[in-house]
Amino acid sequence: MATTNLSNLQQGQQQPARRVKTIFDFLDDPRVQKGIGAVAGKFLTPDRFLRLAINAVKKTPLLAQCDPQSVLGSFMASAALGLEPNTVQQQAFLIPYKKRAKVDNQWVDIYECQFQIGYRGFITLAHRSPHIASVQAEAIHDGDLFDHMLGSESFLKYRKALKDRGGLIGSFCYTKLESGIEMATVLPLSEVEKIRAKSETYNALMRNVEQADNQKDREKAEKKLAETPWVMWEDDMAAKSAIKKHAKQL
Repeated sequence: MATTNLSNLQQGQQQPARRVKTIFDFLDDPRVQKGIGAVAGKFLTPDRFLRLAINAVKKTPLLAQCDPQSVLGSFMASAALGLEPNTVQQQAFLIPYKKRAKVDNQWVDIYECQFQIGYRGFITLAHRSPHIASVQAEAIHDGDLFDHMLGSESFLKYRKALKDRGGLIGSFCYTKLESGIEMATVLPLSEVEKIRAKSETYNALMRNVEQADNQKDREKAEKKLAETPWVMWEDDMAAKSAIKKHAKQL
């Protein structure tokens, strides 16, 4: 066999290219399955999580183009937390991000997977804690009834208007501990917008709208922007921002 290979090289023939492993190859590896089983908690069995992982890739084809290690790492994080990735429960998300990287001395576009906990995932984790009695998070609109104060006489009052709510002005997250202690985090609109400004997807699509060369390209970019979570589910994203900020207190 060695003589044949040497002969092929002498004749200028290339060796067969080594097949690059896909995320499906990793998920089919017994060692990876054992690792997922080791980190999966009581809320997800290894078999169920593997099915969820495969479905997540099938429903989001760009995940198959991501660095498999980044996808696998995101899966492991999701399994460790016991949160279902990319399902209708919206507990956690595996999001493919495009970035520039140097490969073989050339700059190319590659995809990398990032793991994000959804606001419902944070709520799920909070309800699992034996220390938390209740948790609530909402977006606040101009027409809603909202008042709060921090300090020795702290309180929070909120009533959602059923019509004519007006524009978004902020969000809040409130928790009551089993000990009776109440805690709240309130974000004004300026803070919510700062958090939104950190979204790579939102920023990239906003740039596409601003830099569109013609009306057709602008409409196409605006359509994609309108499909982002920060536009489609603005209230949910505002509430999620308050939950994430509040989680640091907890």
